[in-house]
Amino acid sequence: IACKISHWWGIEERKQGNADEARKLFHDATRIEPNYMSAWLSWGLLEKELGNLERACEIFEEGASFAIKHSLKSPFLFQTWGRLEEQRRNYQRARQVFAEGLKLSASSAPLMQTWGLLEERQANYDQARELFQRGAAAEPTFGSIFQSWALLEARLRRYGESTRVFELGIQNDPQNAALYTSWALVEGRNKGNVSLARDLFKKAVDVDPKFNGAWNAWAAMEVELRNYNIASDLLHKAMECSPSHDAVALHSFGVLQGKMGSLGSSREAFQKALAADPSHTISYQAWALVEERLNPDGLTEARRLFKEGTAHALSD
Repeated sequence: IACKISHWWGIEERKQGNADEARKLFHDATRIEPNYMSAWLSWGLLEKELGNLERACEIFEEGASFAIKHSLKSPFLFQTWGRLEEQRRNYQRARQVFAEGLKLSASSAPLMQTWGLLEERQANYDQARELFQRGAAAEPTFGSIFQSWALLEARLRRYGESTRVFELGIQNDPQNAALYTSWALVEGRNKGNVSLARDLFKKAVDVDPKFNGAWNAWAAMEVELRNYNIASDLLHKAMECSPSHDAVALHSFGVLQGKMGSLGSSREAFQKALAADPSHTISYQAWALVEERLNPDGLTEARRLFKEGTAHALSD
């Protein structure tokens, strides 16, 4: 119980931005009960957030050593650690981490998916496909792995196979709005089947009306087709899902208003997007361009916005 209390308290301190206190509490939790994997994971994620990537990997490795020693299933720890090693460009080390995790959690589809995505990014498409297939067979109701697999096939222009995998994924996970959305994007952008894409977007929002990704992606397709009024309606739907909090929808609405000549509304949308997410750096750039168009003296404000956006991008 003591380790769980320390861990919970550490999470609360982390939420409040008290990194040093959170670190101490996570350390205490791992010393009280070294086999409590959640504490190792939280500690490693804290260091990752602070930019201490090497230290984060050391913590993950220490936690993993207890998992291996005591045969503890902890796929998310290995998944997170392996992904971080990939981000550090330690690709072979990442593979070793994923392999160790699968020795303990042989049926973890998320772990196989993460490894498969690494192989896809490294252009090892056969290995990626094999991992996606293994994960789908191990956890058929985990729709996300079908999504990754189908998108791989679409990337390779194997559209018939991509469709088959999307259909299989939906058959096993029929309430997965992201699956319908990704399928719609393939049909609309890659294959030009706009009517089918709209049907699939409709199914996505029927399954989950609050899934912003579907509304935003659907709106983006309509913008490309110059159906601005339809796109505007769809973006309003996205914003209704999480008023003032969906930076993507607000940004897209700002772009759309600019295309329609409503520069004042465009500026307001970009302001709201940055209020929702100050790290959404593309909105600084878009807002700056609007300021240049709005008035001859807008260059000073545009320059300030470009600088602020660049500073945020570099800090990320």
